[in-house]
Order: sequence, then structure tokens, then C-alpha cells
Amino acid sequence: MGPRVDGLDDADLGIVQLLAEGASTREIADIMSLSARTIEHRIERLKSAFGARNIAHLVGLSISAGISGIGKRDD
Repeated sequence: MGPRVDGLDDADLGIVQLLAEGASTREIADIMSLSARTIEHRIERLKSAFGARNIAHLVGLSISAGISGIGKRDD
């Protein structure tokens, strides 16, 4: 069964993209002008939606799902 990506908004996609780029929770919070705690909550919700065990697993599942251009190159 694949990850459930219904209901992801632009902020969710941005968070996943920044995680894939190696940004920390604090860095994501600063970039998105949100609190670090808000980002942590959103990451937990994303992990639940994707069935991910941890952030690395979330990023891997996101790449597999092809969301937000993660893992794609413009060569």
C-alpha cells in the first residue's frame, strides 16, 4: 500500500522538500516563519500520513511518491 498524500498543502510540500534538502526543524521554522514546535507537529502528521517511521523514511517515501519534485533533476 502506497503513502497517502491526499490533503497535503503547499506548506506540507515545502516542509518535505526542505527535509529532503537536509534542513533542520529550526531552519525550516525560520524559513517558513513558523515556530519550531509547529513544524514538529506538521512533520509528525506527515509521518503518520505516509506511514513513515522517521524523517529519513518520510523523505524516502516522498521521493517514491514523486511529490514536490523531490529527487528529480532538470538535466
